Amino acid sequence: MLQLQPDDFKETAIPLPYGYDWKTLDITDSNEIQRLSDFLGKSYSVDEDCSASLYYRPLILEWILMPPNYEKDWHIGVEANGQLVAFISAIPLQLQLGRVAEVNLLCIDRRLRSKHLSAILISELTRRIGKSGCERALYSCGMPIDVTNLISRMGKLIGERISHIQCSKLGVAKYYNKSLKDAVYRNKIAFREMQEKDIKFISSTEGKMSMNWDVESIRHWLLPKDGIVKTYVKLDSDGNVDGYISYYLLNTIKRQDGETTAIVTYPYLFYHSGDGIDLMMRYMMHQLKLAGYGNIICSDIMNNEEMIKRLGFVNGKASLHYYGWNTPEIDSNSVIGIAMV
Repeated sequence: MLQLQPDDFKETAIPLPYGYDWKTLDITDSNEIQRLSDFLGKSYSVDEDCSASLYYRPLILEWILMPPNYEKDWHIGVEANGQLVAFISAIPLQLQLGRVAEVNLLCIDRRLRSKHLSAILISELTRRIGKSGCERALYSCGMPIDVTNLISRMGKLIGERISHIQCSKLGVAKYYNKSLKDAVYRNKIAFREMQEKDIKFISSTEGKMSMNWDVESIRHWLLPKDGIVKTYVKLDSDGNVDGYISYYLLNTIKRQDGETTAIVTYPYLFYHSGDGIDLMMRYMMHQLKLAGYGNIICSDIMNNEEMIKRLGFVNGKASLHYYGWNTPEIDSNSVIGIAMV
């Protein structure tokens, strides 16, 4: 890997074509974050025919873009005539590799995708990351040269309730319907929603994953927040926490002939740790079913491959690849600390 220093990167921003200007977005400003949310809702497509876009509400954008020690300078927009027409971002992560920038939300206005703004945005973000002293970065896209591949899966929870919207053409699977109550009783365990007092376990050696989160990061990413993220902890026979599992919620806008036809909320498997992942996943799926959700989407990273087969998941049509800048190759089963947000 290259040994890079801040002085190896230019002091001035990468030049933009005539008529375009750099704009660092202030995510703490309610007007700015609403503007970003509206822009992504119109342009952040999740399938080739642009019939679906991920809709990032302002609250979830705050959660994604403002973790502890986030870099304000890494929220980069491009404006034309005062209108936001492009965006890219990154947040700092602490992995076993060290400090890594996770790049996310690269989005170009659909009308401008022949202007080659993507390469300029990536170059400018690389410059800003390098100037901050961070030597490594990760990002994901659909191209087939990767640090590790990520295949999204979908598990079905309730009949045919949302099959008509196709979920951006992802496949579905039957709900894993063995008796959860009997399994919980047989194993003498219990579940409940994560509380502030559980941060101590999650930050301990037994609960920690290789993302090396500190207490504030655990509080930010995992402590339940209405409509954003929820975490359940597993209790052993003595009432002690010995595992946890979490999911977050994202909206998808469905379109037909350019008109919005539905806005659907999907839960995505986030982080988990501890023994008994099948049981924890089944409990979480049960809670989602009770809450009225029709599916849960997850990926084959974080040692999920065998679990998602056992629980009746099938491959979706979406495939993402994590790319590393100045990073070694990583096995997909060891990619803990990065997720599909």
